[in-house]
Amino acid sequence: MKYIDKTFGRVIPVGYNSIYPRDFTASNNTRYCSLFCREQINWSFYTMLLYQDEHKQEKCKKHFLMDIKFMLDFVKGPFMLGNEMSIGDLMMAPYFERMCVLREFRGFEVPNLEEFAKWHVWYSSVSNHPAVYQTQKMEEELCRYYEPYANGTVRNEDYYTYYMND
Repeated sequence: MKYIDKTFGRVIPVGYNSIYPRDFTASNNTRYCSLFCREQINWSFYTMLLYQDEHKQEKCKKHFLMDIKFMLDFVKGPFMLGNEMSIGDLMMAPYFERMCVLREFRGFEVPNLEEFAKWHVWYSSVSNHPAVYQTQKMEEELCRYYEPYANGTVRNEDYYTYYMND
């Protein structure tokens, strides 16, 4: 996608925006947020889901909220880069699509507090955008898939060991 955007982006008709930021700082922030989601948000999600001990789950919930606060420093409006959907939003959306799994199995939701108001605006904007909404998995399907992780019966030992290595 990036090759196509860089090669043919100059011929995008007036009134249409590239999903890739042209600004160097915004481009780096987008890349960093994508990496942060892949490494940190993903880790927080799986550790909260895999731990069977409630005390450890609570620690994971606090850590996950800190991760979200950190990510929010890069969000500049209803979308990551302002008023338009960007590649950063599209790269982060799948990681947060699974929030229903944490709600179902760990009773976790991002609190509806002022410090997370930006999160709720971003999450709503991204999840209701047609590019995301039309491709989302059903909550029941996600919960069914992640249930073995939540109840401790997942069979992939390498995966389990990787995320439970604290």
